[in-house]
Amino acid sequence: MHALLEDIELDVQELKCTTLAVMKGEAADEVAKRSLIRLKERLAALEHALDEHSAERVAVASPLHEESGPEERNTSSSAEAEEPAGETAAILADCIRVSVRLRRALSLNDSFRFAHELFGGDMALMNSALDTLEKSASLAEAQETLHTLVSAGEENPALEEFTELLKKHFG
Repeated sequence: MHALLEDIELDVQELKCTTLAVMKGEAADEVAKRSLIRLKERLAALEHALDEHSAERVAVASPLHEESGPEERNTSSSAEAEEPAGETAAILADCIRVSVRLRRALSLNDSFRFAHELFGGDMALMNSALDTLEKSASLAEAQETLHTLVSAGEENPALEEFTELLKKHFG
């Protein structure tokens, strides 16, 4: 899905450039139309991918799958749905449980940041570490493994945030 989003971003930039050329009176309207058609196709593909992802999330959240264990945790808090209207809602980030896959819990920016600050810029090393951490039996084991894989100081903000991510994952 990330590659599709990057393609859409490039299409938008191309469309901007060709539209500016058309507005200046240059003969680029056919190129702009082709760019617009390609952008519409990619947006439709993105919509389809999001629909499939939503269908997967609904299937995971169904009662049939809840009995299968911690591998398929529900991604929303049931207490959040039962909250009375008069009470202040909790911060969304605190209510959401991290998905089974640690990699899915990372935003693109966090992924680059953690790779840079904790794994010396080595994305493959970080992905390998995420796979290893997911296989840990407990939070304590995961934290111990993390400290053997990462050579960052205890007060490193990125390490603290990564540890919080592990707490949510195993929580």
